[in-house]
Amino acid sequence: MGSKGYFNPRMKLKDFNKKKLSQNLSLKECTKSITASRKGIDNTPGEKEIANLKQIAENVFQPIRDHFGVPIYISSGYRSKELNIDIGGSRTSQHCQGRALDLDADVFG
Repeated sequence: MGSKGYFNPRMKLKDFNKKKLSQNLSLKECTKSITASRKGIDNTPGEKEIANLKQIAENVFQPIRDHFGVPIYISSGYRSKELNIDIGGSRTSQHCQGRALDLDADVFG
């Protein structure tokens, strides 16, 4: 693992996919993108972005998940700059810094 224990470029893909950011949120859930997969865009966050995702997972996502007690779907999480450009995202999107998660759950309507 890297200096903060979040990411190591040599980390095996299976270990990366299992990395938990909070009790009910994985790194894989925050980085999955159908567009990136379809177009071959690398959507792998760096150590700084993973640290940001961990903060939002622990301080925003997990408290909401615990309060409602139901699974919450991440409709948009981390976006690499290339992916953000491809989907027409804002140049200043917080998603590119790992500071935004778009959440969806049946309880929200």
